[in-house]
Amino acid sequence: GAARPSSPGPASPRPAAPPAPAPAPFERTALKKAEMLERKATAAQKGLKFQEAWRLFTQAAEAFQALSRELSVMHGDEAAAKAAEARTLDMVAKAEHMQRLAKGVLGGG
Repeated sequence: GAARPSSPGPASPRPAAPPAPAPAPFERTALKKAEMLERKATAAQKGLKFQEAWRLFTQAAEAFQALSRELSVMHGDEAAAKAAEARTLDMVAKAEHMQRLAKGVLGGG
């Protein structure tokens, strides 16, 4: 008899395809850096180191802003750029809040 194709065994689980092409190393590292700064800033805030938190949130804002620009200009990825921009504004707001707290602490009322 003709050789029948072997019955399909259990399909090997295929990893789900990523929804989007993986970001280029720049975005990955830039995002990692920005998020690391954000984490450090949040930790400083929790430790009531407002001066340091202010500085770190400012750096995080700059990092997210650079990322947003890169995504928009280099990749034309407006959605991702907008998301990074929203985080930039968030960081700026937090930095300004920390600045007020730092000034309040330093000014001693």
